[in-house]
Amino acid sequence: MSLRDAHIKMSKSDPQEMSRIELCDSPNIIKTKIQKATTDSDKHIGFDPQRRPEMSNLINIYAGFSGLSIQQVCDRYTNMEKAKAAFKIDLTDVVATALKVVQDNVRRLQQDAGYVDSVLSKGAYQAREIAEENLVEIKRKIGLR
Repeated sequence: MSLRDAHIKMSKSDPQEMSRIELCDSPNIIKTKIQKATTDSDKHIGFDPQRRPEMSNLINIYAGFSGLSIQQVCDRYTNMEKAKAAFKIDLTDVVATALKVVQDNVRRLQQDAGYVDSVLSKGAYQAREIAEENLVEIKRKIGLR
């Protein structure tokens, strides 16, 4: 869900860049977006999608990227002084670390134009073969062959 409004989906078409984390965001940008993510005035970390949708959204993101359960995430910050601040710092690290693998692959592919071209060519060839088979079948069914 959006980092600015947990009632709407996180979307790349949202005009507010601060509403989403993009795959190629740098760790500093991720940190800024998470630090400015909407939460609530409660001091503790708690999962309650109805009453605390924004906090629950961040907990879901943490759980999704870390592989921990929602309860495990919440338990990490129980009875902690400045739990929200610590949580957002940790969430930044979890997201940035997980996205680093994707970002490294994107950079590698951007530097290897020959590989990308070969994948595109192979895909285009396979698509033409499938399209040709489909076209032959369609023409047969409508009586053109």
